This record gives sequence, structure tokens and C-alpha cells, in this order.
Amino acid sequence: MTLIVAIKYKDGVVMGTDKRIVSGGAAPLKRDEERKIEQISKNAAIACAGLVGMINKLIHDLKGNYRTNENASIVDIVINIEDELWTFYRRYKERFDGDTSSFPIAIVGEKDKIYRIFPNGYSEEFDTYVCEGSGKPYGDSILGGYYRKNMELEEALNLAIFTILQTSKFDPYVSESMSIAWIDADCFHELDESEIERRKFKIMRSVYRSEHVEEIIGKIVELRRWINMEFEKKFKCKLFKEREYEIHKLRLQCLTEEDFTSLIANLGVLVESINVKDLKEKAKLEVEGGSINVLEGFLKKTSDNFDDLIIKNLRDIITLRSKKSPIHSDDSKVIDVILRWGETVPPDWESLGIKALQKYLEHLQKVREWMISLEGKNKDDN
Repeated sequence: MTLIVAIKYKDGVVMGTDKRIVSGGAAPLKRDEERKIEQISKNAAIACAGLVGMINKLIHDLKGNYRTNENASIVDIVINIEDELWTFYRRYKERFDGDTSSFPIAIVGEKDKIYRIFPNGYSEEFDTYVCEGSGKPYGDSILGGYYRKNMELEEALNLAIFTILQTSKFDPYVSESMSIAWIDADCFHELDESEIERRKFKIMRSVYRSEHVEEIIGKIVELRRWINMEFEKKFKCKLFKEREYEIHKLRLQCLTEEDFTSLIANLGVLVESINVKDLKEKAKLEVEGGSINVLEGFLKKTSDNFDDLIIKNLRDIITLRSKKSPIHSDDSKVIDVILRWGETVPPDWESLGIKALQKYLEHLQKVREWMISLEGKNKDDN
């Protein structure tokens, strides 16, 4: 799979896609350096996710029908794609044992329209943005936070690049290598590779923080994923709800108090992403309060021993999150957390932000240790 992004801006549509494909169920990642956005008429372009053979045939047929037709209607093009995808669907569905998950999905952009066309030949129009491919959950989260109507071309181009870059950090099937194009009233345009690299460097430099912070957040992503997988095996439910957008926001710079307020708010969302309903049902809990109280009750109900930092670090994060105004000398609970974390009052906001990330990571590490200890205990009991 891949990631396709289409963004409606003030005067047209920007399209972007990464250049990575995967072939074979257990095959290693393979990078495809060919262009993945294809011009199919003067004012229309297509990008597809799915089986390469079907995609190549679709694009070949479209170019034959429309490349020389400057007056081709986007509606006619979409209907043509619908029919061809429906033909694939009918012909090959049974041969794939009904699994059409890898059948092509097409995104078509014109100067003022975006269409998504599904494998069964159904299409829908969007007037804002659309994502498709394996990285869709992450791409949708990022675009949902940054998109605004009537964006200028420069904003839309940078947002498409940023979305693919950021998604590549979460989804191993999405590459940082990408194609970017736009369609306006004049014609189809593409960014060359050197310009894409220049913009990527500028975006990374202006938005992201140190490699140390990137490493912490990478570990947070990996641990949340590991914990959810192992938790589901043992307790038949996930511990955490998906919160890709908030995790993405942790990567933003934290230099001022306003930056820290945003960071700690997003960490607070992660704290509250615990699956309270499922934990209560699994352990038959009657606990009042929020997610931290429920998690603590679950730990006590399901094990004899766990590290206090699992709960303490979360409470400290929520204490800091509850503070919306500047730090004052009478904010005893907030000051107590800041001092215990080895900071001064008023704090260095960048340093305090890193400490907050480290404390959340430590919480996850202690949860992992607890789960491993449960597995060891089960083996001993057997």
C-alpha cells in the first residue's frame, strides 16, 4: 500500500503520494521510484493505491482515452474509472477468495474537484481533502488538524509534504520519498525532486525538535503499539484508544509556556485514552473517577504487585495539564511536580516539556514490565 493525499486549495487541487510499495505477503519493503501521480488529461490527474498490475492497466487505458482530449469532462473520466474498477472487481473477486482489500482505489483531482473511487466502482466527491492507502488513519488525523479552506498554493503544497513526512514516521509502509503535483485552471504541474527536498528540509527544521525528542516519541509509539497487542492477547481488549493526531502534535516545538500548555494537553489526551469501559467490564470494577483511577483499580484487581510509577507519572501529567495560567508561587501542587522533576520555578519550558515526555514514556515502560511479569507468573503457575 501507500499514502495518497489530495487537498483542495483556493485555486485548484494539490496531490501527493509516497513512492513505497510492498510486494508479496512476507516480502521486504520495496521502494518504487516511478512517479505515482499520473496526468490523464489537461486538467485531471490520478493516483492509486493497490495492486500494481491493475493500476498500470487502468492508467494505460485512461491515457489512451483522454490524454489528447483537452476538453475531457472530469465526470466522464470518473465514470470511466468506475466502470474499469468494477470490471476488475467482478473478474477477479472470486480468484482472490473474496479478499478485495488490495484492489485499486483511485483518487482523481481536477482544478476544483476531488473524487475517491472504490474497487467496486462507487465514487464520492470531496471539497476539502481526502487520504487513501495504509497510512490513511495518520494522514486523516494530520489533515484534520491543519487543513483550512481557501488555502494558498504554497500552504497546500507544504501540507501535503508534511502529511506524507509525518505519516512515514508512524507507518513503515509509507516512505519519505514522494511525488507532489497540482492541477489548476491552466494545466497539470509537478514539483521536481530538488524542490521537494528543499521543502522537506525547511519543514523539518522549522517544525520538529531535537533528535532526542524524536527518539522519545518513537519509543512512545512503539510501546503503545506493543502494549495494545499484548494486552489484547491476554485480556481480549486494547488498553489504549488510538490517538495518532495527539501523538503527532507531541513533535511540535516546545519553547514557550504556550507551547508547553499544548504539549501537556496532548499528553493528557493520551492519559485519558485508556479504555475505561473495557477495563471496568473485564475486572468487574466499580470505581469512581477518571481513567487513572480505573487503571489503578484494574492493576490491583488483576495482579499482586505493580510499580507505583505506572499511576504516579500519569497523575503528575494531569496535575500539570490542569494548570492553564502562568505558574505562580501559590500553585503548590504544580510546583511540587516541577521541583520533583528536577526543574526550577519558573521552569525552562523546553526542558519541562522533555521531562513530561520522559515521564509518559516511563509510565509505558513500567506497564510493559508489569505485563511481562504477568506472563512469567502464568508460566510459574503452570
